[in-house]
Amino acid sequence: MRVRAWIVSCLGALFWIWQGQNAVLEPINFENVDQIQQLSAFENVQGLRFVGWAPNGDSFVMTTVNDVWRYQVDDLMAQPTLVYESSEPISQIAFSADSARLAIASGRQLDSTPKIVDNRLRLIDLSNGQIISEAMLEHPVSALAFSPDRRRLVVVYGDTFDFSIWSAESLALVESYTTEQPGWPFMLSAVFNDESTLLALGSGGGFNRTTIWDTETGEMMGEGEYGYSDHLVFSRDSSILAGTSRYGGYGKLWYWQGDNQSPSLEFVSHHVLSADFNHNGTIYAQIIAPITMSHQYTIQFINPSTGEEVHRMLVESRPDLNTGGISMSFSPDDMRLLIYEPASGISLWGITTR
Repeated sequence: MRVRAWIVSCLGALFWIWQGQNAVLEPINFENVDQIQQLSAFENVQGLRFVGWAPNGDSFVMTTVNDVWRYQVDDLMAQPTLVYESSEPISQIAFSADSARLAIASGRQLDSTPKIVDNRLRLIDLSNGQIISEAMLEHPVSALAFSPDRRRLVVVYGDTFDFSIWSAESLALVESYTTEQPGWPFMLSAVFNDESTLLALGSGGGFNRTTIWDTETGEMMGEGEYGYSDHLVFSRDSSILAGTSRYGGYGKLWYWQGDNQSPSLEFVSHHVLSADFNHNGTIYAQIIAPITMSHQYTIQFINPSTGEEVHRMLVESRPDLNTGGISMSFSPDDMRLLIYEPASGISLWGITTR
């Protein structure tokens, strides 16, 4: 009944404003990004925790407190598919690189005296929604990430200095690590590079450090004071690491030199809420929060090879613009840009050829 009630009360009241159903799209890059336009909008969305693409690009997912829903890009007018229903509140999800599996972290407090929690990590088969494997965790999860080679799943714990590597096939624990850094109270984000050779971890509070690890040796290769980073993304060639905060902190681009060198700061943008590189590496996009009481936020497009801005646009929001939880990501084929802003909903952007 809860699932049906959510569909009737939420999805039934929502609607897609579709402007480009028959449009032919072309990949977004720095040469044509000035032609980008809104293709569709999904309004009046409430209660979502995560919106993002499946790695194969055929769909994107939305999570509520307990449910994971999936929309097919080629049929946006159809109702979404319920992928998984969790008995505990969902904290994090991550797709495997082939979009065949979904990792879900969930947790709830069972008793406060003494404090008893139920933190779980599940591996879900997306073809049938069945649980492949499940593990109990001692700590709540703040970030999950599959390696693109489908070998590893990194689990970052939000109330410790620790993270762990698990088998992406069986959910067997491979190795546990601790940063052992006083003043670094919690970690927020994790991302692998496309070759699965590097792992970047971002933190909040304390020194606000970001570290880069060698995935084969397990050794830390570099670190730096990177700001409050709850979202990290590598460029496709692994030469640049971008870090942002969904809550209005600093956004930074670092040129990663490798060979056990620390990343070098290239430039800084203030109040960056979310960012992403397109998949052919020709453009970097970031959302910048309004500094004044404006109901608009800015999307800035940058050529990552030169660091030069090539386009920017203002996006109208609602009067109750909520910068917390805003996200943006390119589709795997670079044809669409997906933006979720809690006050306004979900929108898809692209470049049409007709």
